[in-house]
Amino acid sequence: MAFSQTLGRTSTSPCSLCAQPAFTRVRPSLVSTLRRSTRRPRVLSSRSRVEANLDPGTTLAVTQQCGSFIFTILGEAAFTRSQLPAGAKGRPPLLPTISAAAAFAATVALLNLAGPDGAKAGLALGTATSAGLIALYLKRALDTEGDPSAWPGPKAWPASLILVSFFSVNICFQALLKALDPVVLDNVPPLN
Repeated sequence: MAFSQTLGRTSTSPCSLCAQPAFTRVRPSLVSTLRRSTRRPRVLSSRSRVEANLDPGTTLAVTQQCGSFIFTILGEAAFTRSQLPAGAKGRPPLLPTISAAAAFAATVALLNLAGPDGAKAGLALGTATSAGLIALYLKRALDTEGDPSAWPGPKAWPASLILVSFFSVNICFQALLKALDPVVLDNVPPLN
C-alpha cells in the first residue's frame, strides 16, 4: 500500500519502539492548513510602491560620521586659530566653521528625530554643507603660505580636511539617494 493511502488510516500493529500504533490519524485541520499554505495569494495590483525609511545601519553610519565631523572641524578650527596669529592667511574663519557644525548637528537631529521627509532634508543639508566645506578648505589650503622647513607643513590641516569633507559628501549623498529611492515590490500580496 502506498504511503499516501495509509496516511489517514490507523494501523492496529504497535510500533516496536514505543508500543503505539504505527500510523496515527492526521487531524483534518492540519491537512487543510497545509493545503491553504500552498495556494498562491491573490494579487490586487501588479506593482506596488512602498516608501521605506532608511535602515538602521545607514542611519547609524551617517549619525556617527556627521557627529564626529562636528568635533573634527571645531577642534581643528580651535587648534589652528590658536597657532596662527590674527590676520594670517589660511586662518580658519569662525562664522563658517560654527555654521557648518550647526548644520551637521541639524543633519543628525533631522535624520534621527524627524520622519522620512525630515531625514531627506537632513541628508540634503549634510551633503550641501560638506560640499561647502570642501570649497572652504580648498580656499584655505591655497591661501596658506607654505613653509619648506616645517613638516608636515601648514597646509596639512586644510588638505586633510578636504579629504574628510569628501568622505562626508559621499556618505550623506549615498544615504540621500537611498532615502529618495522607493522600494518597488512586484506582486505584493494583499494584507489580510
